[in-house]
Amino acid sequence: IPSMRLNVVPAEVDSILLNLVSNSAKGIAASSNRESGRIRVRYETSGRDLSIAVADNGCGITPKVAQIMFEPLEGRFAEGTGMGLPIVKYIAERYHGRVQARKLDAEGLTTEFLVSLRNVVH
Repeated sequence: IPSMRLNVVPAEVDSILLNLVSNSAKGIAASSNRESGRIRVRYETSGRDLSIAVADNGCGITPKVAQIMFEPLEGRFAEGTGMGLPIVKYIAERYHGRVQARKLDAEGLTTEFLVSLRNVVH
């Protein structure tokens, strides 16, 4: 990863990564890909903006879950609190960004969460 200077609270970036990678691991564990699951993390900069993408080939997201997954206490996984994605959304919005999820394949099993943070790169 290339070195970059960011104007962010490091614990907030840690929280984004922890929540998204943890959800990816849970999604893989709940899928038929338990033995061959993949999690990919990508950072990109554009001007002063930073994008963080976390993709996995786990169980995917149903349309019903997609409608509520950023709401507090609406977590899908039994071992979670239902606060991970709302926290990610809150942090992204603090930096005038956003978080979105998208399917990367027709079956909807490869999912990517894309978090954008605005005006944070020096």
